[in-house]
Amino acid sequence: MPKNVLVVDDDPIQLKIAEDMLGRKGISCKTCKNAREVVAALENSEYDLVLTDVQMPDTDGFCLLRLLRNSDIGNFRTVPVAVMTARGDGNSGIYEKEGFAGCIHKPFNIHGLLAFLSTIVSRTQVSVSGDFDFSSLLENTDDYSHMLSLVVMESEKELEEMESADRITDRETMRKIIHRMMPVWEMLEKDNILRDFQRILHDSDSQNETVHEHAIQIMEWLKKLIEETKKELKKYENPHS
Repeated sequence: MPKNVLVVDDDPIQLKIAEDMLGRKGISCKTCKNAREVVAALENSEYDLVLTDVQMPDTDGFCLLRLLRNSDIGNFRTVPVAVMTARGDGNSGIYEKEGFAGCIHKPFNIHGLLAFLSTIVSRTQVSVSGDFDFSSLLENTDDYSHMLSLVVMESEKELEEMESADRITDRETMRKIIHRMMPVWEMLEKDNILRDFQRILHDSDSQNETVHEHAIQIMEWLKKLIEETKKELKKYENPHS
């Protein structure tokens, strides 16, 4: 279950309902009426989840998601963003295809909301949070330093290739990069992140903007992998430090 949730809606009654429901279960809830308030809130604190309405007069849910994913502030690019809507298209998969973590229909009761949030958080914890696990990668080699050095070198190459492909939205090159990354990321138990992106790359209906947002996330993960692998490498290069 999340500890800190940011709820976005232009309807003060809906905000109060969500705040009271979450508060009853001891979940900290910050409410915002527009994108400006969301940015201010996320600059000052990190949240486990953003729950946003879709139809709002200033910035709709889709624009809000794009705004967050294209920002370098805090955990904007990785925080799970879920949708609450009274529209009838919630079961069509449209929201997940655009990069949202899930969708809940209004009106909802406290049990429905808590079950939804629990599902979203457990799903994203598997795919997004936590360090890379190097144990499977290293169990079949005696030369840990060499193996980790290769991971750094290949990841840096993949990052550079992904940046180039993203600049011109070259989906075919991106597909090849992800395909090449998959075996190692399976051993690191992060392959589900790549599979999400693979689905989008193979979906001819997915917008270039959606591809760009997910490419950015993959590049952020590659940077994280390079950083963590270098830290792991130091353990074996300086075993007594």
